[in-house]
Amino acid sequence: MFAIEVPLAAGSPEPDSPDLTFRAPADSLAGVRVLVVDNDEAVLVSMKALLEQWGCQPLMARDLESALALCRQQPEPPDLVLADYHLDWGRSGLEVIEALHRRYCHELPAAMITADRSAETLRQFRERGLPVLSKPLRPGKLRALLTHLMAST
Repeated sequence: MFAIEVPLAAGSPEPDSPDLTFRAPADSLAGVRVLVVDNDEAVLVSMKALLEQWGCQPLMARDLESALALCRQQPEPPDLVLADYHLDWGRSGLEVIEALHRRYCHELPAAMITADRSAETLRQFRERGLPVLSKPLRPGKLRALLTHLMAST
């Protein structure tokens, strides 16, 4: 057995150095409207939760038609578009992005999400200047891409 005796202090001493407490930078994604188009309901639910955690305003759609309908209800275009490449009924996320570009008469910052790593698919993305996130998505990479796309606008 052993014991330690420590005298009690009347109060804690004031630091001599300036306040060095950590202050988080302003969140660059706060308030960003992100349209996510994916035919998988589970993906939409998880993406919505993740984007809300980052302070984004997610808009969720399962296909081209619902994405366009959702955009018609909004006073402003989305700030960013994330589209899954393979959608239902033979449609693609490329069609969604191109339709949104036509609707707004300008290109919106967008990225493709896909598990398809074929040379032809990647060539299509490259020709359109679209960044690609491979499935399964890593939150850190998604956040970095969203931050980069917002900084580029």
